[in-house]
Amino acid sequence: MTDSVATDYDVVVVGLGPTGATLAILLGLCGLSVLVLEREAAIYDLPRAVHFDDEVMRVFQTIGITDEVTKTIRVNPGMRFVDSSGELLLDWPRPVEVGVNGWHASYRFHQPELERILRSALDRFASVQVQTGANVEQVEDRGGGAEISFEQSGTDGNQTVSAGYVVGCDGARSLVRRSMKTPWKI
Repeated sequence: MTDSVATDYDVVVVGLGPTGATLAILLGLCGLSVLVLEREAAIYDLPRAVHFDDEVMRVFQTIGITDEVTKTIRVNPGMRFVDSSGELLLDWPRPVEVGVNGWHASYRFHQPELERILRSALDRFASVQVQTGANVEQVEDRGGGAEISFEQSGTDGNQTVSAGYVVGCDGARSLVRRSMKTPWKI
């Protein structure tokens, strides 16, 4: 059984990790109607990403979360990779001074904490709706937009929404990418 929901959005973002959440905030700043669909019911408590740079901090500055973010990150002076015998494989120093973008070149972070900050910032935008526990099952191109079918945890049947654009921020196993029949290129 499929329940058709006649709700239209400017953009549907699939995935609520750091990339999807940041995009949703940027779209909210533009006043666009956005639906974010996230498969997981809660933030995954282990990090998958650990680094970002000064350009990302500029984006965080734009979306107004640097005060919160700077309390949870540390400047990264670089990395040294060694093999099991202690032999240096790679020395990757990073400048520790503030650069031309107004921020340090390299930061370390704990992804679950960053996701909490980003999700909290989403609350500022009435035009952005978030549905967690929403497993996207199909994305279909409809010419001037797309139709997105998903199963919402705790409900019977599928829901369908339409959007002018769909953005896949759903990771390496991206259903959105597969729906576009776009190969994974390295």
